[in-house]
Amino acid sequence: MEIEIRGNLVAGEEMPSVGGGRLAVRSALAPYRELASWPTSGPRDVEESLAVLRDPPRLEPVRRLAYAAGAAALRRAAGLERLRLRLGLDPEEAFALEPRLSWGERFAVRRGSEPARGVAVVATHWSSLLGEPLAQAARELASGRSVLLLSDPRVPRLAALVAEALIEVAPVGDSVGVLHGLSDEGVRALVRDPRVVRLVASGEPERVRDLRRWTEGRGGAGRI
Repeated sequence: MEIEIRGNLVAGEEMPSVGGGRLAVRSALAPYRELASWPTSGPRDVEESLAVLRDPPRLEPVRRLAYAAGAAALRRAAGLERLRLRLGLDPEEAFALEPRLSWGERFAVRRGSEPARGVAVVATHWSSLLGEPLAQAARELASGRSVLLLSDPRVPRLAALVAEALIEVAPVGDSVGVLHGLSDEGVRALVRDPRVVRLVASGEPERVRDLRRWTEGRGGAGRI
């Protein structure tokens, strides 16, 4: 079986991680079988990504995509098979997620008065598979902020698909990035960087607590 090997996405270009580490996605039915290989990232990948992302134009197609993706999220109870087909997930990837499909906790932080320009970080989580990360990223782009997506290591394909969908509907390639397998050191470097003006995350309570702790002193943190 051919293993899919992917890289980070930086300003529309697929790139290997600086450290060269890899994250294996394995079959839920046969854990010994590797389905895909994705990079792991650290502080240097964060720095490279933030250095090349550019503010997007405010585009109506992106705004329309936000509404469409939000509507898809509201239909998330339609079933796992529709979810799998919508996102192009491998059947075994979807199988692994089925027992615990839920929103989890969500929160957002912002720097100061939240300027219109800058980088918004959207941490994608498998509990939001039916459209919320796409809607949130589209809203940030429509507001004039570039977007850096952090993937969920259990379904790294999700963040890649969100980025590809955004680039397909509008010329925002220079304004979109995806980092896979970002280390805790990388996340801390990210939330400390003054170019990051917003962080939107959803996920399991313990991960959300970590993100809340690391963003202390960055501005108002609260539920959205």
